[in-house]
Amino acid sequence: MASLDSVLDKDGVRLTVEDAVATVTLTNAAKRNAQSPALWRALTEAGRSLPGNVRVVVLRGEGKSFSAGLDRQAFSPEGFDGEPSFLDLARGSDEDLDAVIAEYQEAFTWWRRSDLVTVAAVQGHAIGAGFQLALACDLRVVAEDVQFAMRETSLGLVPDLTGTHPLHGLVGYARALEICATGRFVHAAEAERIGLANLVVPGDELDGAVRDLAGALLAAPRDAVIETKALLQGAASRTYEEQRVAERAPPRPAGSATSRESATESLHAGHQDGHGGPAAPDRRDRLATALRTARATASVRRSAATASSTRTWRRRWWTGAPRTRVRRTTPGTSVAASAAARLAASSSGGRAVTVRPVAFPAFAALLVPLVVSLVRGSGGDGFLPLLHQVRHPQVHRGDHESQPGRRRLRARCAAAPPAAEAARPRPWP
Repeated sequence: MASLDSVLDKDGVRLTVEDAVATVTLTNAAKRNAQSPALWRALTEAGRSLPGNVRVVVLRGEGKSFSAGLDRQAFSPEGFDGEPSFLDLARGSDEDLDAVIAEYQEAFTWWRRSDLVTVAAVQGHAIGAGFQLALACDLRVVAEDVQFAMRETSLGLVPDLTGTHPLHGLVGYARALEICATGRFVHAAEAERIGLANLVVPGDELDGAVRDLAGALLAAPRDAVIETKALLQGAASRTYEEQRVAERAPPRPAGSATSRESATESLHAGHQDGHGGPAAPDRRDRLATALRTARATASVRRSAATASSTRTWRRRWWTGAPRTRVRRTTPGTSVAASAAARLAASSSGGRAVTVRPVAFPAFAALLVPLVVSLVRGSGGDGFLPLLHQVRHPQVHRGDHESQPGRRRLRARCAAAPPAAEAARPRPWP
């Protein structure tokens, strides 16, 4: 079983790593995970502390709320201990204020790195800075009680923690303006409908749905996911023809990083390409990587846990809950047997039901009674009365279940058929 390693735990942020999945948790549940400059610096440090093998990062908040936004203490004259208050920052020069805000934004930018896929698990309130932190991630899985709101404008502020760009890209200009200017709540059903949420699940299924999504994301080769994300991130700024060229051979700027380690170093140093992450390799490197990946995966099947997570995530995406699976063990399973299995599965709580067909050819209807009659074969219950019954089905009418009926049947079979019966057409010659 994979071990869960704690990499960072400070200022309301905890970072744990399990194989290729890292989890960043906001731990100040008593204040509904309200945000502060110290928390933002801890988030920035968490991004820089990720091990090189991490591919998926999950962001979650403890307690009933994902994040209630900026801690109101920031607007008080005293501010936070050891931190300049926002009132003091507002009285300073524009250059100083711009530098401070740029430092705060670093906590929200690394989630878009092209070498990672980030998933926000959102429940309860995600307001202001909390809404922008959820928007910083690539994907969002939300609970049914989620409430998004961009309250900065209502407080006389501007949303300045990188949330306006992804919000505009997800819902469009008109809807983004309406959400920001009014500061209203966006609930789960609307969030899924307008594209803010990838999936809505009951609150007690949130962690399981996120695990399924992480497993499905890990099923694809890492290099292919990195390049696909980079292509999609730049698609909005390219024309159709430019996107075609980028799909064939994305350009690599001179001096850009090629390995994961050097890519991470260049990212921290601020040397990034236009996608917010390491530059994509050129066409020759892409083909070589694809060949190595194909050779490595040709003889190795995906693990059972990853395949199960992929199937479960697909079912969640289509129906919101796991669906009944009916496995047909052989192509010869009849439609009736499959329908019966579905009926049985529906009463078994959605568990998988295996259908095993029973071979029962048509001539067995004759073989079985013949064998029985030969075994019994005494008196009138032997083979000849049975053969007569098969050749003359029109003769054998009446109550065959009662003992008098059996006696009448034996008597009629022992006697010759009457002339009227002989004149009738018979099924056999």
